[in-house]
Amino acid sequence: MFDIEALFREADPARSAAIPTADSPEGRWMYREVTSGGGARRGALHGSRARVVAGVGLAGAAAAVAALVVPGGPSRPTSTAAAVLARVAAVAASQPTASPLPPGDYLYMASVGVALSASSGPSQTYSVLAPVTRQVWIAADGSGRLAQNYGTPSFLTPADRAAWVADGKPSVLPASANIDSLEGKGQLAPDLASLPTDPTALLADIEDGKVENAGVPVGAAEAFQTVGDLLENTAASPALRAALYHVAAEIPGVTLVGTVTDAVGRSGTAVAYTSGGERDELIFDPTTSDLLGETTVVTDPSQLCRLDVSVGTVVYETSYVASGVVSSTSDVPPGTSLGSYHVAIPPNSPATGSTAPSCPSVPETTTEPPVSTTLPPS
Repeated sequence: MFDIEALFREADPARSAAIPTADSPEGRWMYREVTSGGGARRGALHGSRARVVAGVGLAGAAAAVAALVVPGGPSRPTSTAAAVLARVAAVAASQPTASPLPPGDYLYMASVGVALSASSGPSQTYSVLAPVTRQVWIAADGSGRLAQNYGTPSFLTPADRAAWVADGKPSVLPASANIDSLEGKGQLAPDLASLPTDPTALLADIEDGKVENAGVPVGAAEAFQTVGDLLENTAASPALRAALYHVAAEIPGVTLVGTVTDAVGRSGTAVAYTSGGERDELIFDPTTSDLLGETTVVTDPSQLCRLDVSVGTVVYETSYVASGVVSSTSDVPPGTSLGSYHVAIPPNSPATGSTAPSCPSVPETTTEPPVSTTLPPS
């Protein structure tokens, strides 16, 4: 008699894989890949902290989903964070309501920043930070165009450059890094008008995965990121924006960072959620409630696979710099000049010299062809 369960176990390509924890960088990246229905495209729109990692198999990603919701966790936000978020929620609620998007028109939004790419070479792994510019044109039904372009990468540490040189200087970004695509209905944004503006109901929908995650429940880290994703969309109504700030005040573990400077030099207030060795920050203008940008900073290098970096290293940074209504997916609002924004690669401290944890052993199913990338002279 056949043991069908044994047969399934033997056929499982990820049966020997080490599964990352829920809020680890690998766990969060895998979660977005499995639940977003469009990994790179969706992440590119939403200021994603998802990492550009080549050679990670979908089987391993699917296996990681079961570990993503962890009971317990940090306490509710500190009183200072909650008070600041309550004040900015009141500011958001007082803003004028935007006119509905006319048929045939598009909401244009653009951001500039830097993002981490962790690449696997023939024998080693190495990480780079690369400038990235994102533009999106969204119609009323969530369809439109997404354009994302990466600039010249810079190695995160001298050890990363040395590993790249030893491997023969291969390309370090996958083909999916650069995107210019037309997307169908609902692919570029959720139906904002359908989201509840009661903070309790909105938080419940986010945690249940009804907003961005295909009905798969999420933990606090993903809930915090979803708040940022929705605040980024300038079409969100004042009531929804206010509710989102109230939601942030209810997520366990959210803290106040204080006054910071975003990637293009603007001053704002930041709140943060820390997990998996990283601190994700949302930076907003307290006088208008506009989301200015997002930043991810290393807080515990021992939790980051492949990355031998120091505390305080910036691995992701983006600023939302342009928004307006245009009549086609090739137009931009008057005066828009993304080239005028200079986003420098953040200066990162030297590595500590400690050995970074190894990555989960995940079987490779496909490897994307690399893009042609020009790197600085060795």
